[in-house]
Amino acid sequence: MTEIEFTERIEETRKKLYLIALSITKNKEDAEDALSNAVLRALKKYKRFGQLDNFDGYMVTLTANEAKRIRSGRRYYDNVYELSDAFYYDHATDIEFFDMIERSGINVKSRKILVLRFLYGYTLPDIAKILQISESSTKAEYYRALQKIKETVEKK
Repeated sequence: MTEIEFTERIEETRKKLYLIALSITKNKEDAEDALSNAVLRALKKYKRFGQLDNFDGYMVTLTANEAKRIRSGRRYYDNVYELSDAFYYDHATDIEFFDMIERSGINVKSRKILVLRFLYGYTLPDIAKILQISESSTKAEYYRALQKIKETVEKK
């Protein structure tokens, strides 16, 4: 992978990666920091990627890990909708998607699976390979997360 290809891939997924970080940190500034840190870490290793088939999964994992690492209790927003004007994003449904995940209390592992499934369009077997977990674990986490979302929606 060349530096130009790396930059293009990051630009294609930047907004989604930002929303992943935002769903974990619940704070605009921390989400921006997490995304920057993840991109910098990936940039240092981009030559090793070659034709990395699971670049999206790698970046999702790296961004989520950075967001968890810098998450702190000092700057939280109660609702992701308050941030919609802070970071212009064309797809309001993606913001709603992350807000629904947040309200459901889904863990980070399940969030990664849902993001890769619904935002990137990967199949569950592909997600298992990307995240390096068994296919049965992937399916269990996926269906458990869907059940939590369903319960949250029905409580409204």
